[in-house]
Amino acid sequence: ISRQGRPMSDGQLTPGIFDGMGAFRGSRGRTILIRNHENREQAGEMKLFAGPHEYDNVMFGGNTKLELRRRRAGRDPITGQALYEYEVERDFVILAGTSTNCAGGIVGRSWISCEEVVKGPSQEPGTTFYAPKRHGYTFEIAADADGPVDAVPIPATGRFVHEAVSWSGGILYLTEDRRVQPDPRLGQIGGCFYRYIPEDFRPNDGSGGDDFGRDDDRDRVSDVAPYAGR
Repeated sequence: ISRQGRPMSDGQLTPGIFDGMGAFRGSRGRTILIRNHENREQAGEMKLFAGPHEYDNVMFGGNTKLELRRRRAGRDPITGQALYEYEVERDFVILAGTSTNCAGGIVGRSWISCEEVVKGPSQEPGTTFYAPKRHGYTFEIAADADGPVDAVPIPATGRFVHEAVSWSGGILYLTEDRRVQPDPRLGQIGGCFYRYIPEDFRPNDGSGGDDFGRDDDRDRVSDVAPYAGR
């Protein structure tokens, strides 16, 4: 669909380290793709820029939005399955100033982008975990936005090494990507499965629903805790 280094519609070069992404139905047969870039502030990475919309402007990660049109390209001669070609009609940076955007999940007409790292605040440039602000959060991206969105962390969903999320029955389930390792106080620690239950929340469905990242009540939660499931 696209390749690192190619110019995008906003004049920036397409960043690399493609990772998790979500697809949404667009207008007039188009498909909207919101795509993570798992930049870790390493040499050779292409930083995403969004000016005043960035959360932490020294971080390289974020998301791009692509608007795609699909065209029929015949059928597979062996399986008979329909084949398609995809054309990028528009692409641009939609979220920036974040780090290590790994996976995420779809909630209504929004993509929740997850930072797979915990670092900051640190004021020592050149160190492994240098970051002027705290990181380890989730960020909400409205799929229908026509330009960069304000990168607003969602503290209520927890600060940890986020991997993916899934919305079901009014609960946001969250996974953590952390190896099992010794801990001097607990004996052993590792990744957990969490749930986040917002109060009085209706997912953004494109017709004026709530959103996690810009709700003044986003820090009011019924339950944010490791979840064993039943």
